[in-house]
Amino acid sequence: MKERLSTLLVLLIFFLLNIDAYSQDSRWSVGIQAGRTQLLGFTRISYEQIPEFEAQGMGGVNIQVFGRYNLYKKVSIFASGGINNLVSGMRFQGERGRNFQTNGVTPQFFAGIDYDIPFGNSGFGILSKLAFGLTGSNATGKNRDRFQMAENEFPVIGYSTIRDEITGNIEDRSIYIRDVEIFASEYKFIHHFRPELSFYKKYNRHQFSISAVFALAPDRDFYTENFYHLEFKGNRHTAGHHFGGHYTALLFGYEFRF
Repeated sequence: MKERLSTLLVLLIFFLLNIDAYSQDSRWSVGIQAGRTQLLGFTRISYEQIPEFEAQGMGGVNIQVFGRYNLYKKVSIFASGGINNLVSGMRFQGERGRNFQTNGVTPQFFAGIDYDIPFGNSGFGILSKLAFGLTGSNATGKNRDRFQMAENEFPVIGYSTIRDEITGNIEDRSIYIRDVEIFASEYKFIHHFRPELSFYKKYNRHQFSISAVFALAPDRDFYTENFYHLEFKGNRHTAGHHFGGHYTALLFGYEFRF
């Protein structure tokens, strides 16, 4: 089975590398992009805020396949579909961790327009893109969940203990969650405007690229955690972590023009 797959892969690569000799120029191309998404978090100002306890988006997979149609020499339109993973989390004392509810890949669909800026005849260039689309929400159905924990069930953030050099007493620097409420969007999809800047290199009909993406979510209601009672060093604190749905991504791509 493995030998068959290897043979088919070699034949496919050979076909793509030699198709120039058997086809005419086409306005159509197809490609794939894959990389990492980073959800952006916002820490709200709250009463008795704990220093360094912040909202922190985590990395997730981002894969999409696309088709492109060249309208003019430098202008084209495209549509894509794939999967994305928006993962929210928190950061404290240099450590990062996922939060309660957001996990799992979801579908994404985009359509947009781009403008090509080639660097002469070098094969290098920049492709500026603007797209609008939908990204699935992995926080659906988790709105207004409230968790109030008994003392022996406190989730712990951080695991740091410090021994006083003079007294020998041990100070607990962990955060214990006693009361938290979760707010999540009721919609199954998040709207995104997605500017993208790609640096590419062309080899005949083949194009390789690296892209920087910033996706803006105008609804800004993806996921929120309100901590009404946090215990830190024996004192009561509060915190608010909000994730509007904005994210950045770094994607590596391959495109083939027919």
